[in-house]
Amino acid sequence: MTPSTPASPPPQWEELQPRLDRLARLLDSAVRLPGTQIRVGVDALIGLIPGVGDVAGLLLGLWLLWQARSLGAPGEVQTRMIGNLALETVLGSVPLVGDLFDIAWRANQRNLDLLRAWAEPAAPPEPVRTRRLWPLAVLVALVGIVAWQVIA
Repeated sequence: MTPSTPASPPPQWEELQPRLDRLARLLDSAVRLPGTQIRVGVDALIGLIPGVGDVAGLLLGLWLLWQARSLGAPGEVQTRMIGNLALETVLGSVPLVGDLFDIAWRANQRNLDLLRAWAEPAAPPEPVRTRRLWPLAVLVALVGIVAWQVIA
C-alpha cells in the first residue's frame, strides 16, 4: 500500500459521498437530451452563457476539489482534479466546440472517480483514461482557438 492510499476511507467519506455523487451527476449528467442517449448537466448548460458560464462551471467544480482537500486527498489526486477542471474550463470557453467538449469530458464525474479510487482502495476503480485523451484535447483546443480567431 502506498503512503497516499488510506488504510480505510476517511471518516467523513461516508457522509460526503452521497452529496458528491449528486453534485457530479447534477453538473455532468442530470438531463437526457430528448430523442438521444446523450446526458448533459448544469455545467454544460451554463457553459452556453458566453464568459460567465465557464467561470461558474469552474467555481462549482472547485467545490468538489475543496472537499477532496478537506478529506486529505494526496497532492497527486488533487493535481489531476485541477487538470481535469482546467482542461474543461479552457476548452469549454471555445464557442461551440467547447460546449461539445464539456458534454463529453465530464470533469466533475472524472474528479469524483479519482477521489473514490483514493478513498475506497478496496473497490476496483473505474479506469480514468485521461492520458489517451490529452492529444485529442490539445488538438481540439488548437483548432478551436484558430477557428475563434478567424471568426472574430
